[in-house]
Formats: sequence, structure tokens, C-alpha cells
Amino acid sequence: MNRGARGEYKKFQGFHLVEGKYQPITPTPEGKMWSQQLELYLGVYEGKLRYFTADHQLIPTPEEKAQQAEARAQQAETRAQQAQAEVNRLREILLAQGIDPDNI
Repeated sequence: MNRGARGEYKKFQGFHLVEGKYQPITPTPEGKMWSQQLELYLGVYEGKLRYFTADHQLIPTPEEKAQQAEARAQQAETRAQQAQAEVNRLREILLAQGIDPDNI
């Protein structure tokens, strides 16, 4: 990709070797190019060259994977806290009725 005078990215180009000569790769209507060697598409996403699967799904970067894992961990922690709060609430209800939840 080449950066233009105003900082925007110009369209990137791809080539593959055919009988000793480089031939241009025809992009999809979305501007992605298939790499036979990688078995992936390459395309521009949010101004950056990125990989896409054969069914055009964006492949997350290692940083994005780490962020997704952190978000999942935070969601799991929130669910665990909510579950513990519910256990405590039910425990209090049982105790208020004279039932020891540890001896049920």
C-alpha cells in the first residue's frame, strides 16, 4: 500500500508468478486478493492490510485475540460474582426461615 500526499492509503496490488512472469491478481469486488500460498485473502480493513479467511472473515491480530480473551475473562468474573450474590441472597432467605443451608 502506498500512502498518498494527504496520508490516505492507495489501493494495494498483488502479483503471482505464472510461467516465470508476474501476473496481477484480480481483486474481489470488495478489493480483497486471494493468496494461494497462504490460502487466505488479503485486504484493507480500517486502513491496514489484514488477513481474511476463505469465507471472508477477518482474522484477528494477536492483540485483538488478547483483548477478546480479556473481555471473556471479565464477563466470566462478572457472571461468577452475580452467581455468588444470588447464592448469598438465597442463603439469607433460608437462614431467615430457620433453615441452615449447610445442613440441607
